[in-house]
Amino acid sequence: MVYEASGRRAAHGDLAAAAMDTPAPAEPVLKDPAGFRWIGSDLRLFGVRAKSTDRQSYAIDVAVDCMLLAAPRPHATLVHQPGRD
Repeated sequence: MVYEASGRRAAHGDLAAAAMDTPAPAEPVLKDPAGFRWIGSDLRLFGVRAKSTDRQSYAIDVAVDCMLLAAPRPHATLVHQPGRD
């Protein structure tokens, strides 16, 4: 993360650790519903029917002539663990 005004930098992990030490507010200030941008608006969701009926195609579904497929081999400890049959 970079704070543009000062140029200060921090890693996400450092910010997460600092957030764990920050107490949650007892009375959080909620946003005025009039300022909501997406909640309560009529959003058009494209492709919902195609995705839910398995008609949507994705890049991983593309196949062309003479196309080769490759996948990494699973690590041996993930395939067989001694004593766990």
